[in-house]
Amino acid sequence: IDRESRIVEIHNLQPGNTNTVESRSPQIMYALEVNQGWFSKNGIKPGNVISTDSGPLSRAVRSR
Repeated sequence: IDRESRIVEIHNLQPGNTNTVESRSPQIMYALEVNQGWFSKNGIKPGNVISTDSGPLSRAVRSR
């Protein structure tokens, strides 16, 4: 997820695997961990913007 709260990449990882994953983009600022398959089940893909009740994800994170 980049500074504008836009999903840049999605990686399908195995539960319990602690290996690091290199992003292809230098713009990545945040990661969101969800159950395997959640993104595809909910139609979430790169380019979508993450928002919260407080607005964009970046604003919600800064306010903490």
